[in-house]
Amino acid sequence: MRETFEEKVAAQVNELVSTCGLSPRERDVLVGLARGNTAASIAKGLHISTSTAQGYIKTLYVKLGVNRKQQVIDLFQN
Repeated sequence: MRETFEEKVAAQVNELVSTCGLSPRERDVLVGLARGNTAASIAKGLHISTSTAQGYIKTLYVKLGVNRKQQVIDLFQN
């Protein structure tokens, strides 16, 4: 049976959580970024401020070794 796209993304997120030491909230923000969401829409969905979401995004960029959202999205396109 073939893995669905959602299952593939979930597996990749779980791998990044493990290898990069992401917190549960960083994981949530990562999923939003992988979907191409903005910091404002991620913040709204997680009931946090936009500046808090931006802080998580900056931390994720460092932990993932990227410097823009498209690079995060690209991690899930392979």
